[in-house]
Amino acid sequence: MQYNIEIRASDGRILNGKLFEHGAATKTLVIAGATAVPARFYASFATWLCQFAVNIITFDYRGTGAGSSLAHDRATKLDWLNLDIPAAIKYAKGNFAELPVILLGHSVGGQGLKTVTPIDDLSGIITVCCSSGYIYQSRNRLKNLALLKLYLPLSIMIFGYARLSQFGLGCDLAPGIARDFTRWCSKRGYLNGDEALKARLKITYPVEIDIPTLKVSASDDPFATAANQLDLWRFYAFSNENHYEAKPVDGRPIGHLNFFKKHNETHWYRLKEWLESVD
Repeated sequence: MQYNIEIRASDGRILNGKLFEHGAATKTLVIAGATAVPARFYASFATWLCQFAVNIITFDYRGTGAGSSLAHDRATKLDWLNLDIPAAIKYAKGNFAELPVILLGHSVGGQGLKTVTPIDDLSGIITVCCSSGYIYQSRNRLKNLALLKLYLPLSIMIFGYARLSQFGLGCDLAPGIARDFTRWCSKRGYLNGDEALKARLKITYPVEIDIPTLKVSASDDPFATAANQLDLWRFYAFSNENHYEAKPVDGRPIGHLNFFKKHNETHWYRLKEWLESVD
């Protein structure tokens, strides 16, 4: 069964989400999506996985959507990591207390593990296409530079927010989120390269994680290249980790987003198998 839900963050902000519920679920998976990717993008994957006795929660981050109202939204990417994702985890734990909770972080959804996103209530972690996103180590570098350094600032200047939906680049973003996107992807280490943020949050390295973790990458990902994966994970020490590199099948690209498209279902079974080992 699928239900629309509301998730309340600790600051009172309400996030729109969806619960894919199995009547005899053995665990709950919270999907924290990628930048400018709406929750509905993960519906096919969530519907498929739910049939294997897994509850899935998807949600839209604050400061995303479509329309000029975003110009007045003060949301930041830091809010996503230390308010929105924890709220979704808390919702899962509060409504399915007897079940283990696993976080699936797609791109930004897995970039703040423990540094700003608490993981104490998790029994497992899956990261998909996570890296520093450092634009100078990405493929299609000129295109990415044009988006982050030219289009986003101009869009904010003209419209007051990052107007992406009109051009098929995802959902629109509040200005603070777009600025964080540009700033962090311009630094090695993503937010770990933000010296002011590290000092304010008193982050110490390496960040030690002993929760079972599955890291999923795509061989043709233009953002989460091998160099950029290393650029993020060098700040971490995982005691229990597994890796899975998804490669295109029949010439169908995976890239940074398409792992969750139906034509890549063959790769979903690897996640299912790993989830079965988490209790």
